[in-house]
Amino acid sequence: MPIDVNMADEAVARLGRKPEALIPILQALQEHYGHLPEEALRRACERSEITPAALTGVASFYDMFRLRPAGKHIVRVCTGTACHVAGAERVGDALRRHLKIPAGADTDEDRQFTVEPVACLGVCTLAPVLQFGGNTFGHTSPEGVPKVLREFAELRAGTNAGLSTEEIRVRTTPSGAVEIHVGLGSCCMAKGSDKLFHALQGSAAESDGEVAVKRVGCVGMCHRTPMVEVVPPGGPAVYYSDLSPAHAPALVQRYRKSRGIVQRAGRLWSRLLDGLLLDEAVFNGRVELFAISPRSPEMRAFFSKQVRIATEHFGQVDPLDLDEYLATGGFAALRKCLEVGAKYPFKASGSTLA
Repeated sequence: MPIDVNMADEAVARLGRKPEALIPILQALQEHYGHLPEEALRRACERSEITPAALTGVASFYDMFRLRPAGKHIVRVCTGTACHVAGAERVGDALRRHLKIPAGADTDEDRQFTVEPVACLGVCTLAPVLQFGGNTFGHTSPEGVPKVLREFAELRAGTNAGLSTEEIRVRTTPSGAVEIHVGLGSCCMAKGSDKLFHALQGSAAESDGEVAVKRVGCVGMCHRTPMVEVVPPGGPAVYYSDLSPAHAPALVQRYRKSRGIVQRAGRLWSRLLDGLLLDEAVFNGRVELFAISPRSPEMRAFFSKQVRIATEHFGQVDPLDLDEYLATGGFAALRKCLEVGAKYPFKASGSTLA
C-alpha cells in the first residue's frame, strides 16, 4: 500500500530544512506513521538540506526509531543491568512464544504485538520488568507471562480499568481528618498502588470527611510497595506495606471515629459482610498485621542516614499540585536568581544581561 508522503512535506516546512532539524523531523514522521517509511525519508531529503546518509545513519543508530512497521501494541522488555541479571532475556523469549512472533522478528504476523527491548524502565527493584503502554508489570518470569497477558487483555477490555491517578482532582483535606498518603511512583504503580489508591478513595468517600486520601510521589522504600502512610492529626505516623485494594475498607474503618450506637452497629454489620468476602487478615480490621512503625529497626536503618535535598518533601507533597509545590518553596531558587540578576545585571561586551 503506497505511503502518503505529505506528512514529510509538512514536517520539513514546520521544523526546518537545515541539518539540525534532522531528529525533530524523524520524531514527527515516526509519531505519524508508527515507523519510518523509506518513501517518507526519501521525500524529507528531497525537501531539505539533510543528506540520505545522515538521515539513515541517525534513524538506524537510535533504538527509539523504527524502520519497520510495529504492531498495534508495543510490549517493552527492560534489558537494563538489574533486569538482565534477573532473567529479562528468558521473559522476552517467553513473550515471543506466547504472542507467536516468528524467530528473528519482533512483530507477529497480524501486527497486533511488537516486543521491543529498552535500555531501562526505571523500576530496577522490580526486575525483570515489562511495560504495555502505560502499564508496568514487575517481578515477571517466563512462567508468569500468560498471567501478564491476561491482565493486559482485561485492561484493554476495560474490565480492570479505572481512572488515571492523574485525573483525580486535588481536594482540600478537611480540618482534623486523618490523611492517608499513597505513593504513586513508578515502582509503586508497577505493584498496584494505583488500584489501592482508587479503592481507598472510594472507602474514604463514605467516611464523612474523617479520612482523606492523598497521592504523593516516591515513598523511598520501593522494595516494600505498595506502601501507604497514615497521618493522624497530632499523632505519630504509621506505615502500612504490601496492602491490596481489598484492605482499603478495613484501613479506612480503623481510623474512623465511632459516633453512636447506630453508626457502630452499621460498621459491625459491614465488617461481618466483609468477613464473608475477604481473607482473615483483612476481616476484623486486622490491617495492623501490615503496619510498620517509623521507629522499627528496618525503617530506621533505611532512612536514618539519608540527607534529603532534591527529595526534601518526598512522600508528603502531591507531585501534580502546583499550589502545594509553591507553598513548600517551589521555584524559590529561580525566584532568587531572577531577583539577584535584576539587582546586579551582568555586563559583557557592552551588553546588559538580566
